[in-house]
Amino acid sequence: MENERWLDANPGRIFINWAKYSLSDFQTKNRMKIFLDHVAT
Repeated sequence: MENERWLDANPGRIFINWAKYSLSDFQTKNRMKIFLDHVAT
């Protein structure tokens, strides 16, 4: 799909959009913290 190719080409922007969308959900926020901790390690 064309859209998927765009996503692959713009992971940073997609991550920011996902993070903004997810911040309203506590469980997702916690998952994001775990993900960021994993990336930072």
